[in-house]
Amino acid sequence: MVAKVSTKTAVKAKSKAPAKVAPKTKAAVKASTRARAEDRTEANEAQIAVHWKEEGYYQPSKEFIAQANMADKGVRERFSEKNFPECFREYADMLTWFKPYKKVLDTSHPPFWKWFTGG
Repeated sequence: MVAKVSTKTAVKAKSKAPAKVAPKTKAAVKASTRARAEDRTEANEAQIAVHWKEEGYYQPSKEFIAQANMADKGVRERFSEKNFPECFREYADMLTWFKPYKKVLDTSHPPFWKWFTGG
């Protein structure tokens, strides 16, 4: 014996499939992702400060102070703004040049300035 199945019954049988879960909204996905990231990366200042090196001040030895470059009190006057840029000639003359420089500072193509051109 063969049973007859109407098309209406067949359609109803197909529609009884498991219901689909509605997709999350973009805002819900972002909030969920942000919450997971915060759980992994959140640290307070005290936890970070443990890894900082201690800050302290150390006074240089008298020998070091004696050999310091600023022993000459006139250096501030020689390197003042009113003597810029020619004041750097003093330090340039302490160097050994293969070829002597012609100009201390070339400002002809700003902002591409050139120091000790020709040297």
